[in-house]
Amino acid sequence: MRKDRKQADALRAEIRQILAKVKDRDLLLFFLWTFKRISKNQSLPSDREIKPLRDAFLRVMSAIRNRTSADAVDLALVDKWITRDDLLLMRERRNQHEPS
Repeated sequence: MRKDRKQADALRAEIRQILAKVKDRDLLLFFLWTFKRISKNQSLPSDREIKPLRDAFLRVMSAIRNRTSADAVDLALVDKWITRDDLLLMRERRNQHEPS
């Protein structure tokens, strides 16, 4: 049990170091979604699909932020993987970090 705790703490520290280097909030939200899926042992996009999903996610987030229309292809890919609950969680996290 102690060894598992040590490994988990080491993994958390490593994840924090990685995330500390990321300055783009939308990308941080994508990482949050990815880590949540990993922690719940849910499936992840294939290696061929993860980068296009990330890029589509960032474009959709930009369209939402700028109050413009997102591309239908981007929306379809994001919709395939990211549920409404995931989006609500991301919105909540984003609002917690927005300056007042």
